[in-house]
Amino acid sequence: MAQDSIQNEIMYLSDGAYANFVTGFGNASMDKDEHTHVKCGVTTPNYSALAAQYVKDGIVKRIARDPAVKSLKAPIVINDDKNDETFKALSRLGFFRACRNAGTWANLFGGSIVVSIFEGDGDAKLEEPVGDNAKVVGYRVYTPGRINLTESDLGSDPESKWYGKVEKFPVQVRNGKILNIHASRCHVFHGIEAPDILDTDLNTYIFGCSLVDMANVGLKKLPPAFGSISNMLQENGLSVFGLNGFSQMLAVEGGVAKARERMNLIKLGISSMRGVVQDKEDTFDMKSHSMSDIPESVKMLMAYVSALIGRPVSTLFGNMVSGLSSTNEGDIRQENDYMEQWRQDTLYEPMVEMLTEFRTRNEGKTGIQDFTFGEVWQSTEAEKADVFEKKVNSCKSLYEMGSITPKETRKNLILKGGTSEISVDTEIPDGTQTPPTPTPPTTEE
Repeated sequence: MAQDSIQNEIMYLSDGAYANFVTGFGNASMDKDEHTHVKCGVTTPNYSALAAQYVKDGIVKRIARDPAVKSLKAPIVINDDKNDETFKALSRLGFFRACRNAGTWANLFGGSIVVSIFEGDGDAKLEEPVGDNAKVVGYRVYTPGRINLTESDLGSDPESKWYGKVEKFPVQVRNGKILNIHASRCHVFHGIEAPDILDTDLNTYIFGCSLVDMANVGLKKLPPAFGSISNMLQENGLSVFGLNGFSQMLAVEGGVAKARERMNLIKLGISSMRGVVQDKEDTFDMKSHSMSDIPESVKMLMAYVSALIGRPVSTLFGNMVSGLSSTNEGDIRQENDYMEQWRQDTLYEPMVEMLTEFRTRNEGKTGIQDFTFGEVWQSTEAEKADVFEKKVNSCKSLYEMGSITPKETRKNLILKGGTSEISVDTEIPDGTQTPPTPTPPTTEE
């Protein structure tokens, strides 16, 4: 016990700045947000607390799920996929639902794995490498909260392809059983990469850091702030009664009823004619809070959370800019840039790995199978009409200049009306082919 006490003292008082009455850290008092003492380093996230935040806090849900949903809102374009046969087959197997969930848990918990399920798989076979001819029949998604990695799970054979990597993921399923799923079946979706000096925790080293956990220093301030505002609004206009001889009145028999009747009469007078009828010695006042600084304070908290996440306030909180000259175009562009970068960092690599696995095993394709993400932002009908009108004016000007023919104008406006690019044929406007460039004669010596 003495040794434990000494160890605790060292942990609390290793830095004097952490144990003082100003910051609230250390053994002097508890931090209001975390309710724990400070630890220098990356600690394992409280996965249950993060899951509760995701369920109860709408902002946390948007932070975790929005990037995955928006990244896959438009269908991906798979190379050499005739009639979208591969896309439809993957949709039937739950490929895109698994990728959305895996991306969501990567933001919330710091990572996740998608386990490919093959024909004839059982719990025992999940611990073995996948056979060469097995076909993919489905996917399962697991979070780091169900995976307790230890050093023994890393490959120790220098000649193995899993040397220094996780060879088997110990996943705890619903019935409490631990399944050691072989890494050849698993596809890791990573969270935010931690600096190597702080990745002493194996889960952090393999998966990454939770975006929500990193932003909790700001997110945890929002609910108390909104709760305080709600209380202030409910208590605004508080009635304060000053009754002459109130203490003596309560001391006599039936005094409480008399005091209550007296206050009811005052309230009755207010409700009937907005006036107060009372004795000369009594007082009555209405207390109200000043609300002038509340909007600005809330905006500062929202901006702080926005800075931690890297997304604009307007799109993160749904507080869109309004006004005749305000289009919010800058915030929308920043939001789209964030989504495009996020899906490239988090989704692209494991999705290519899963797509290659499916097409190789189920369709007999060879080599790495690639795809292209769809557009993050889809134009509205008004925006499409505006682009088309500008394209008509451009084609008209080019036609009047003699740069394009009526046939090319029709092709650009009608056949390729969905794009903003203008293309021309290799022929010149009068219909003749472009003459070849003459080769200069060579001089023989």
